[in-house]
Amino acid sequence: VASSATFPVMLQKCLDIKGIKKHQDLCDRIGMSINTFAAIIRGKYSNVQKDTVLQICIGLELCTMQTEELLDSAGFSLSYGKMKDVVIRACIHNRQYNPIAIDRELLDNGVEAKDLLFPKYKVLMTPRTVLLNGEGGSI
Repeated sequence: VASSATFPVMLQKCLDIKGIKKHQDLCDRIGMSINTFAAIIRGKYSNVQKDTVLQICIGLELCTMQTEELLDSAGFSLSYGKMKDVVIRACIHNRQYNPIAIDRELLDNGVEAKDLLFPKYKVLMTPRTVLLNGEGGSI
């Protein structure tokens, strides 16, 4: 996959490689509206954010190299100097693609709640329980 490709082109290649035809499943997994995703894939969403690209990478269960390539196509990279990026890189490297588990790792490593990758899930930490939108459950 050429690194000079635009983000929508690279994203479509990743979808093809992963065999994903039904975008709604991916959107449900990462908490993104299908309309937003459709605009991104058509190149109509000109101001895609780094967290959005990372959410898509995790939803697609991309490896570290694929994640870095997709991020690069959108003008971003994972930094070794930012704890959030270090944690996300480690989660991807360890094939941890569960959004709640990733946000828990971020919190456990000092990333503020306002900077979580999947804020839609509203993960609140208690000593051994994750509260997901007000309902108890453990992961």
